[in-house]
Amino acid sequence: MRHQVRKLLTGFAVIGLCCVLPYAVLFYGPQLWCLATGSDDTARLDQVRRQKERLDAAWDILRQRIEAKDQVIASLIDQRITLFQAAATIARLESAHKEPARYIEHVRWSFPGKSHEERLCRKVIQEVHATLEIDRHQPPTAMVRRLESELETRLRQREPLRLPAPVEPYRSPEYDSD
Repeated sequence: MRHQVRKLLTGFAVIGLCCVLPYAVLFYGPQLWCLATGSDDTARLDQVRRQKERLDAAWDILRQRIEAKDQVIASLIDQRITLFQAAATIARLESAHKEPARYIEHVRWSFPGKSHEERLCRKVIQEVHATLEIDRHQPPTAMVRRLESELETRLRQREPLRLPAPVEPYRSPEYDSD
């Protein structure tokens, strides 16, 4: 009985440490595992650390791209830029994607349209709808109708849809070459 109580208390102590120090457990977890198992696999630990650094860097780039896209959508909602400027800017941000062909294919299959530019505009309209409805808790109907009307008016012209230059200062975060 005494032995079971000791195991139980030890288990609670370990769980408590994991809750209090999650980053320490995450960072030192592999080292603690090596100590517990008696192995000395420092090469593997170094590999795990390098992988974590690459993932952290990729996460930072992704976060920057999301923040930049949010700024573009906010500017469009506040009518500081046009639908076509927003689409061009988001296209520039997405061109930093590690697999641009895969991204273009995703847009092609996810949004209707005769051209990539039209599909990008529809993607932006969907982003505006989601931002208004979810983030700003506003009914998106009037804004979405206005943007769709703007797009349809432009599409009725006989010339191909061309997007203007991207709006600054929304820069495209570049991926590492890794």
